[in-house]
Amino acid sequence: MSSRTGTPGSTRAYPTRADAKGIRLWANADSNTVVVKSLKIWAMNSAYGAVNPTGVTLPASKTIIQGDSQLVLAAVSPANATNKDVIWTSSNPAVATVVNGKITAKAAGNATITAKTRVGNYTATTAVTVTAEPAHGELTNHEFDNQLTGWTIVSGNAFSSQDVTSDDNWGWGGPFNQSGANHLWGVKDGNDAQTGVLKSQTFTLGGNGQINLLVGGGNNYYDLYVALVRSSDGKELFKATGLDQESYTRVYWDASDYIGTACYIKIVDNATGGWGHINVDDVNVPVQ
Repeated sequence: MSSRTGTPGSTRAYPTRADAKGIRLWANADSNTVVVKSLKIWAMNSAYGAVNPTGVTLPASKTIIQGDSQLVLAAVSPANATNKDVIWTSSNPAVATVVNGKITAKAAGNATITAKTRVGNYTATTAVTVTAEPAHGELTNHEFDNQLTGWTIVSGNAFSSQDVTSDDNWGWGGPFNQSGANHLWGVKDGNDAQTGVLKSQTFTLGGNGQINLLVGGGNNYYDLYVALVRSSDGKELFKATGLDQESYTRVYWDASDYIGTACYIKIVDNATGGWGHINVDDVNVPVQ
């Protein structure tokens, strides 16, 4: 090969990975750009030998509420193993499925989750017990069928009972795709310049802790959003905003870590420019 300066020279390459492509020579359209006068190839041992796994471990057992999910980590030994990839399987996908270590509880029952190393075929298992979702209530007026009953206007004028509507389209485009009849259209009785905060009643999170809701309107994660808030300190545990479209998109929150915690739903509109409004409907919260 030629050196960087264009003078004749030589180089050595030491491919050490199994997927190495070898030596490649790059040139432009000029056939004289690269002239190979000689090329010798030797088979050599890698300077960095592969470290094969010697085992893998998982938590012995997990108990998960139906509809919930948990992440388990496969610990491959030794710590410096070259390839730590594992293959995940479930003995009973009808009860529990697993994808990259995330176990999702489908139905009450038992299943065994197995992690097998790609190199060496070492295995470890976790015994999973799925329990039925506890009986629970629901958030008062979660579909806004009774105007703003159960909701409190904390500040501003962005939200009012006049913003609760049964309109199924926004007048210049497609449908909202709300759930049921009514929904909260943040700009029904006002404009994008209005601001304010609306909150639900305080509740104790129950069931399996899985929350889902419909959100539409502007996209502004910091000034225009719906949040699950811990009542004790006001910490926003989960947030969601719109997609700069009036139609609704369903949002899912796995709040199972907060079962038994007093919380409330907060709807915030501090945005004043274009798309400065938010739409909300069908706030499904399992409550004790």
